[in-house]
Amino acid sequence: MAYWVDSRNVASTYTLYELARHDRVLSGLRIARAFTAYQHFALCRELLHAVTPRTELVCLPNLTSLYRDDDVPEHERETFLDTVLRGLVGLADTYDVPVLVSTAYDDDLANQLRTSADRTLRCDRTQFGLRYEGDDVETTVYRDGAYWQTTIPYWVDLYGAVDETSLVEAATAAEFAGVV
Repeated sequence: MAYWVDSRNVASTYTLYELARHDRVLSGLRIARAFTAYQHFALCRELLHAVTPRTELVCLPNLTSLYRDDDVPEHERETFLDTVLRGLVGLADTYDVPVLVSTAYDDDLANQLRTSADRTLRCDRTQFGLRYEGDDVETTVYRDGAYWQTTIPYWVDLYGAVDETSLVEAATAAEFAGVV
């Protein structure tokens, strides 16, 4: 079982079904959509009662976005978000379930989110696709249909780095051979 609490209509069930190998892969996915911070807060409270030891994933994309809306008084924003985050940390600790959250912002609410996280990843859109970077994750290969684009760290991981002595020896040999 997996739970997805959606903000700003991010979850595309059509895309999920296109990407899934079989429809049954998604049979255990429960998606709830919130259109206001108050709905999101209420859905997160319900989530605390729905998660069980059999839950495999909890996903809350765009988590901080609804708490920025004008209908949420500024003095309630941090309190609401803090309460949601404490509940999610409690779920992760109690059930040892991965809780995946995201935000597209870099402000105080995003800092609250980062402070609660035990691990963060940065995601940037590049001309080759999405690039992920974190403590133990870095995108080194971009695949797009018939081709793939690599990065220097990809080749370093594959073959190792050349030390400075080897570079000097190779340059000297190339000069000696008249290549340069």
